[in-house]
Amino acid sequence: MNTNTCKVINCDSTELVYSGTDAFMLGINTETYCYKCANAYAQIDRVMSKVRQDYLDSLTPASTLTTSD
Repeated sequence: MNTNTCKVINCDSTELVYSGTDAFMLGINTETYCYKCANAYAQIDRVMSKVRQDYLDSLTPASTLTTSD
């Protein structure tokens, strides 16, 4: 019987992500988070990655984005 629970505070789920493929695709370690919390993490990570990239792109001067022949 599995006695491990999700590491997220206030989540008592024991349906942890055991598949290495699933864990890789969700960007988490196996046997650490349940599928619900892992999916939430993955969605937040995707959105924040775009926000970070947009911010970094805004810091790049336009003159460095073009090349001259």
